[in-house]
Amino acid sequence: MSPANSPLIDVTQFGGVAQLRFNRPEALNALNVPMAEEFKAHVDRLIGTPSVRVLLIAGAGRAFMAGGDLKAFLMTPAEGRAQLSRRIIIPLHQALLALAESPLISIAAVHGAVAGAGMSIALGTDLALASGDATFSFAYPKVAVSPDCGGSFWLTRVLGWRRAIEIALLAEAHGTLGEPVAGLAVLAEALTHADTTGERWYESEIYRLKGELLLQQNSDNQAEAETCFHQAIAIAQNQQAKSLELRATTSLARLWHQQGKRQEAQDLLAAVYHWFTEGFDTADLKDAKALLDELA
Repeated sequence: MSPANSPLIDVTQFGGVAQLRFNRPEALNALNVPMAEEFKAHVDRLIGTPSVRVLLIAGAGRAFMAGGDLKAFLMTPAEGRAQLSRRIIIPLHQALLALAESPLISIAAVHGAVAGAGMSIALGTDLALASGDATFSFAYPKVAVSPDCGGSFWLTRVLGWRRAIEIALLAEAHGTLGEPVAGLAVLAEALTHADTTGERWYESEIYRLKGELLLQQNSDNQAEAETCFHQAIAIAQNQQAKSLELRATTSLARLWHQQGKRQEAQDLLAAVYHWFTEGFDTADLKDAKALLDELA
């Protein structure tokens, strides 16, 4: 299936943000075979586009997605329904798994009906933003089947770490606005949340941001900031999260560079940077490379 725009799915890009919009408003964006196949094709293409860092998934018309196309399902002879279901579910599973494993930040912007596969898609993204008219329903019990597309897996897991990443992004925004005290207060909440829920997927980035905000608050906080960076690196290594390890290592190497520890900073950062074999157009790897060039 060609990933070019079609009547079923629109894709637009503004800078590093791509928007993918389901476009069957007359059917409340109910998912059929062509739409599932095109969704996978678009996701594969966008993951492979270096300039895209964020993917926003939305729906045209009155609903985000009202689930699978039951009308097409019921019009299919009984002996062909299992095959029809597989032709929808398999590409959708593959696309959501690829998104989960990619460095793209995926955001679902949902409104109206968010049901069945639509709810599973929203759960499978990194963050979901819901309008006031959004209504959520698994819908699967109504047709006597178990949830697909990872819905039952994600529901019990995302509520914890989604709140953590939301808090971390808010703290980063405070830093950008020159408000380190407010940012540190938000991160304290994030760490408490991680301890309470046991959800530690984003904990490395929380400690890295804490170190950066401590330095922004006062240059006398270098020792405490360095401890935060070391902790962030250790957590990322334990989770085998190389992208988060790179971020934390870059922060520590930059601090060491400022302290005159040029060779130590270069050795530390080079070891992590050279682990990567692709993705060199991403912001984090570009940032690390610029620092390595400065340290050379």
